[in-house]
Amino acid sequence: MTHKALEARQAYLEEFEARLPDKFDNGLRVSDAMGNIESFIGSVSVPVGLIGPLTINWGDIQESVFGASATKEGALISSINRGCRAIASETSVKTKITSKCMTRMPMFAFHNTEECERFVSWFWDNEKAIKSKAEEASNHAELLEFEIIQIDETAHVKFVLDTSDASGQNMTTAFTSHAREWIFKEFKKKEIELVQFGIEGNGASDKKSEPPVHRGWARDLS
Repeated sequence: MTHKALEARQAYLEEFEARLPDKFDNGLRVSDAMGNIESFIGSVSVPVGLIGPLTINWGDIQESVFGASATKEGALISSINRGCRAIASETSVKTKITSKCMTRMPMFAFHNTEECERFVSWFWDNEKAIKSKAEEASNHAELLEFEIIQIDETAHVKFVLDTSDASGQNMTTAFTSHAREWIFKEFKKKEIELVQFGIEGNGASDKKSEPPVHRGWARDLS
């Protein structure tokens, strides 16, 4: 990302008489935005509100934490601060992290149940190879486990990852996509046609609650 590229995009837009408003230039340097955005064409100023304090106990250490949120949505900061006050009340809130992971659950669909069963069997036979190939896509993500739920002619394969300090949504997608390419290439040798594939079959918990994807649930849908 360079200033020259920025000027080229702006000139391209002007060819379509789509001139950018002056407020798109608030002085943010191209170098400051590098690595945080693609197809950069400018920047805008956004109001920032104060959140907190939120008192957090780290064992024997008590700490007052403040946050900042950039938004143009009226009443949002007030709503967040009401939540902070509720948490800081006499009753307080206690939390415990029992596990930490990010998931992606691609869907593999076949012509019939028998073909799908053969895929599931092949997958478990090649589990170590798939894990090894997938982990080439990231220096930070670690595959914790696979889980497969078969519903008729469709196999939902859950990738469960530890993404270290990152939230990891993009990391998990790249990780899963890298494994998919190897799966496509190798399973093709079985001469079984994959009818449909989705990088996310809506069975993972990314930005939503996780549905009860277990064998009892699968039987109920059959």
